[in-house]
Amino acid sequence: MTALHAAYAALHAAAPAPAPGLPLAHGVGSRHDLPLSPFYAYAGAFAALLVSFLALGLLWSSSRFRGDLAGRPLPAALQRAADAPALRTALRLLGSAAALLFLLHLLLGPDDPDRNPAPGALYVLLWVGLVPASLLLGPVWRLLNPLRALLSLHPPRSPRPVPAAVGIRPAAAGLLLFTWLELVVPRNTSSSTLLAALAVHVGVQLLGAARHGDRWFAHADPFEVYSSLLARLSPLGRRADGRLVLRSPFHGLDATPQTPGLVATVCVLLGSTAYDGLSDNPRWITALQTSPLGPTPTATLGLLAVVALAAACYGLCAGALRLLNRTLTTPLTSFAHSLLPIAVGYLVAH
Repeated sequence: MTALHAAYAALHAAAPAPAPGLPLAHGVGSRHDLPLSPFYAYAGAFAALLVSFLALGLLWSSSRFRGDLAGRPLPAALQRAADAPALRTALRLLGSAAALLFLLHLLLGPDDPDRNPAPGALYVLLWVGLVPASLLLGPVWRLLNPLRALLSLHPPRSPRPVPAAVGIRPAAAGLLLFTWLELVVPRNTSSSTLLAALAVHVGVQLLGAARHGDRWFAHADPFEVYSSLLARLSPLGRRADGRLVLRSPFHGLDATPQTPGLVATVCVLLGSTAYDGLSDNPRWITALQTSPLGPTPTATLGLLAVVALAAACYGLCAGALRLLNRTLTTPLTSFAHSLLPIAVGYLVAH
């Protein structure tokens, strides 16, 4: 985790000083004034990344945490209250009411983010607010998800199981599209843009749920998967027997399922946050303005490149582990959950 922290910090340290008069979009301090050559910044960061992965794989190849077997049980009365159908129904109604209010603001409100709260509700209350809510309370979006409430009105009669090979890959794609909407798409706060994005999201989710039932959301809803992964670091969790417990966040992290798409999801979270920090770099802004492809295609390629770079670094380190220790047969996803605290750290920082 320290190594990826170094890689991310190097990305900012290697950036040049902003041009006079150019407003900064992130942070309150100066992060562009370190007297460090970009070459040495990147070389040191990637060397640290490689060394830490090698140390983790060779010196600590088996987990020392207890996963979903750990935790101190909470009082039975608190467990009954948390599992009460009335509470779950109230939370589902709350999520549905918030979604309806969001839709009404998009349809009837002014097309001005300064006077319409809908864009802020999406990009701040939902995207940013899910971080502390999930870290403190667990996978809250699963309980608030208005699409689950909508599906419960007409559930499919014979839902098919989601194939194991699908994993959470649909959610990884959804997260990438959402970050593209947030960081790249021009006029991403306009009502027409948000309505189009909402229509695509709802259409894809309900089509999948019509075939696979509510299990589909745990695989494909980007906000539900996002919240569930963050909740792995919550002190509140459930043991394998379903008991509500207090636990070390690292036990919850250790219980993260090694499902297909986990690496892609974590790399999207890391890469999109890195691109978010890079996007206010004066050189990048100049490149967008002068690119023959145009700002939006260039920014799209930049976002994809940074996500791909995060995935390549992870794959490189995992491959090096197998070359150095041929008895190591762990799959590529084995260490992906260890990147979650880094992703959470930079999400909180933003």
